[in-house]
Amino acid sequence: MKAAQASTSHSTREPDLAGDATFVRQLRRRGLRPTRTRCAILSLLSETTSHPNTETIVDELNRRGQRAPVATVYQNLSALTAHGLVLRFMDSRGTARFDGKVDPHCHLVCTGCGKVADAELDLDVGEPTPCPAEGEEAASWRIEPGSMHFLGVCPDCQG
Repeated sequence: MKAAQASTSHSTREPDLAGDATFVRQLRRRGLRPTRTRCAILSLLSETTSHPNTETIVDELNRRGQRAPVATVYQNLSALTAHGLVLRFMDSRGTARFDGKVDPHCHLVCTGCGKVADAELDLDVGEPTPCPAEGEEAASWRIEPGSMHFLGVCPDCQG
């Protein structure tokens, strides 16, 4: 009986995430329960500019000793994306890539090797912004947070 009680209390206890305080606050603010996997994903994405795909994220979490099944990573990436903590986009090969930088910015995507690089986008998010499209309606659109993708060829593939 004692073993069952200990098991039950252990499974409902929140993990010790003191080292991930920033990510814990972000998750709670968005109504998500802070878990080790969610904090590990946010940490990984905050440390890289490579815009990894799901497989790369799973491999890196494993390398860091943060074992997580592929399905768990997929589910957490979906939740983090839905709550605006992670940006998801498709690269030139149709692979989902993830970005911890959710401020409005552009992605330069190489059609040769698939490399992705960030480029800043100078827009006032939330404000009516003149659009370079034709017509009166386009000029009154309000730009919302997100990203824009430009396909091209990176310097490595040009050489």
